[in-house]
Amino acid sequence: MGIPEQAAKVLETMNRAGAIASHLHLDNAPPQRHRIAWALLRLAFDHARSMAFLIANQQWELTGSAFALARVTNDALVRGAWFALHANDDQTQRFLDKDEIPSRTMSADVEGHPPFDSFNIFTQLRNNVWDLLNSFTHSGVQAIGAYIDGETIGPAHRPEDVHAILGYAESVAVVAILILVMMTESQDPTRVEPLKADLMALVNTPK
Repeated sequence: MGIPEQAAKVLETMNRAGAIASHLHLDNAPPQRHRIAWALLRLAFDHARSMAFLIANQQWELTGSAFALARVTNDALVRGAWFALHANDDQTQRFLDKDEIPSRTMSADVEGHPPFDSFNIFTQLRNNVWDLLNSFTHSGVQAIGAYIDGETIGPAHRPEDVHAILGYAESVAVVAILILVMMTESQDPTRVEPLKADLMALVNTPK
């Protein structure tokens, strides 16, 4: 599959996941940590969709910007998952008062809760590609490498890397919506269960 075709399919998946999310809502008076989680997970979804949109619409021209979004996309996802599944009221207030996360083990914290206790995607990502993501975001060697390897001015990312970043963006988007579904499932299971089933069917659709 070529990059334009993959980007189009990824955007289609994201649009369908977004349509599912549009039917979700929090309780009338949710705890503050859930309001923060809701915002962060939507931000992660938007960042991921922006990555795919840049590649789908500009192909090679803006791939550097798509790669630069990978780290902040991950940050929003992990923080959103942490506030949704693990944070307490004191930690939430500290975040609001000081704009800092009172935990250095967010990934491990999240993976202490189902379903993430069965697959440690957050710690794997941090352990395997964290330095790479930082370099892309902070204009390091990885970020400029694709700009100095080509024969003209502009990015020249390897096709396999662009395929990989599209797959990453798609995964983040779906996981973000999955956590939103988990947050609302206990409020109205009769209404939310069909939405969860739709999301699982979307995840399991052959690519």
